[in-house]
Amino acid sequence: MTARVLSWLISDVPNDDPGVIGSGPTVADATTFADALAVLAKFEIEGPPAMRAHLEAGAAGRIEETPKPGDPRLARVETVMVATPRCSLEAAASMARSKGLEVVLLGDNLEGEARVLGAEHAKMAIERAQRGGQPTVILSGGEIPALAVVDAVVRLLPGAISDHESAATDSFYEGLLSPPSYTRPAEYRGMPVPPVLLSGDHAKIASWRREQAERLTRERRPDLWERLDHS
Repeated sequence: MTARVLSWLISDVPNDDPGVIGSGPTVADATTFADALAVLAKFEIEGPPAMRAHLEAGAAGRIEETPKPGDPRLARVETVMVATPRCSLEAAASMARSKGLEVVLLGDNLEGEARVLGAEHAKMAIERAQRGGQPTVILSGGEIPALAVVDAVVRLLPGAISDHESAATDSFYEGLLSPPSYTRPAEYRGMPVPPVLLSGDHAKIASWRREQAERLTRERRPDLWERLDHS
């Protein structure tokens, strides 16, 4: 008798297709070697010789295909989706609203180049910040949240970045939001860089950055401010 197999999947892909999330011995794979070769041909990708030789051998029937839908070996496989981008986003949105934040939920099926989508997110965040009003959190599913988490964690590892102080001034590192950041020119669209940052006095600059971090935390995240030790 075929054994019962229970597959618990955590989705990190748009539309939560089990064939994409858990392609392998427990989930049927509808694609073929020929499909892979067609993609390479469509986009004129040569690829490493070993990879192409493997795909061509599979398309010629010399290598067994992955299990397909209807394969009797998968007859007793039960798939359970234990976490999805949508569930994660809804939980994050609920938490944000409970803290008094406005939520902009862009969806859980964003696709495309993470760098381009990240730029669009940043543009939206800047526009909302310039309008002012209620603090806002922008949520979306796809590569961007994963990239943000990876960046937030990896940059704390010793040697990951050349200047650890850069990570030490990130938001939440010491329980505070990060202070404002400025770069050239000294004035942009009527918004000047604070004179203290141009003074060259490192002690005064550090004091100003601390004051600004505390001010922003009090104004935007009073929940964080209340948890800090102010003694």
